[in-house]
Amino acid sequence: MGLVRQVQEVSLHPDQEDEMVWVGSSSGVFSIEDGWEALRQKRNLSRADRFIWNRVLQLRISFLVWKVLRNMVSGDVNLQWRGIKLVSRCCCCSLHEESLTHLFLDGAVAEQVWGFFRRRFGILHTSSPSISAECLSWFASTSSVSANHIRTALPCLILWCLWQARNKSRFEGTRMEPQGLICAVGSEVEQLGRANLWSLAHFKGDSNDPWVLFAAWRPQATRRLLISWKPPPQDVIKLNTDASVSGRRVSGGGLLWDHDGGLIFAFYEEFGDVDVLTAES
Repeated sequence: MGLVRQVQEVSLHPDQEDEMVWVGSSSGVFSIEDGWEALRQKRNLSRADRFIWNRVLQLRISFLVWKVLRNMVSGDVNLQWRGIKLVSRCCCCSLHEESLTHLFLDGAVAEQVWGFFRRRFGILHTSSPSISAECLSWFASTSSVSANHIRTALPCLILWCLWQARNKSRFEGTRMEPQGLICAVGSEVEQLGRANLWSLAHFKGDSNDPWVLFAAWRPQATRRLLISWKPPPQDVIKLNTDASVSGRRVSGGGLLWDHDGGLIFAFYEEFGDVDVLTAES
């Protein structure tokens, strides 16, 4: 304590008051962010992680892929490993236990989905030993690949659609079909295009793929037309009618107007089980 007191009594600048300085920041002011940076254990960022977090994919998709690559998704086998007793049956084939590798990579459905897109993008290998290896094979498939390239986003979208289809099969009783999943992946790519998240740079080296049209997609300009109701001419009456269909219930009605815009007569009728065209006529 004597040494501490001696240090405290040393005054480097007698005309200024001493103040605490945090050496972990350039400003000398402590912040939670700087404290966390000083305490946390930093590891080298994996090559896969550099690609799954990007500006094209939604965070929920990137987060799912991050969990899948670390075997952290709550599949049946993982739940069993954590001590939860349950009978496991894969949703894609009903023949195997639901491990993440089987569900996302080498199961009957996943294998066909991966194979379809490998052939589409000219990736020659037939299978990968792990989900991480499959993703990395896409990320390294061409020198044009960047963090937002179609070849980095597509594996993530495939994993996302497989997980979505698995949940629908498990909780809604639908079947996992390869063709349906292929269409679902295409729909996700299209939605990203409609959100203007694709650019031509994201298809560098794959400019012949039909999906490149989504990179140039722009919403069509809408035209607004002002529609107003006008009363009929002198000594003329006007009849406005309309029909409505709700389930199997069809009804309609009308309004009769004079030339001053005054209501002469109104009617309403239930038509029963007829088609829309009959009701409108």
